[in-house]
Amino acid sequence: IGQLCAQVALAAGATVVMVGRSRHTEQLALARRMGVTHTVDSETTDVAEYVKGLTDGYGAHTVFECSGGSGVLEGVMPLLRRGGRIVLLAFFRTPPAVDVDRLLNHELELVGSRGKRASSYRTALRLMAQGQVDVEAIVGAKLPLDEWDKGIELVGRGVKVVLEVRPE
Repeated sequence: IGQLCAQVALAAGATVVMVGRSRHTEQLALARRMGVTHTVDSETTDVAEYVKGLTDGYGAHTVFECSGGSGVLEGVMPLLRRGGRIVLLAFFRTPPAVDVDRLLNHELELVGSRGKRASSYRTALRLMAQGQVDVEAIVGAKLPLDEWDKGIELVGRGVKVVLEVRPE
């Protein structure tokens, strides 16, 4: 989801910063190959300082949270400028904590997004047809259905897996 979100943001002309952890080295490298010029390992880099450096101290206009990871949402607010927007694309296993005081005082907007409208599909298909979104590039493995267990293990490491049903 994060890779696709980054491609759409690039197509819209945004400066994209892809954030991951040390275990996401391959995914960050893929993002760079797809045109993301700013990739950050949050375990070794202060992401808020990095973003402030890119934005003359203002902070990001919008942050798309695509991981649903525990504690991630709490770390997003310091990345945003006053009046910034957080777009939630991921589901969370446990309800995230939200600093409502910061949300109010910095006039932040919190938006949920599922992309299930007909217009979302039309936009996606148009961007794919124009070569601005490459869905094939994000597939890390194509496996036969009977290797689903290997696929699950790869998904746990953040790899996009397509299980293929092959006729017998």
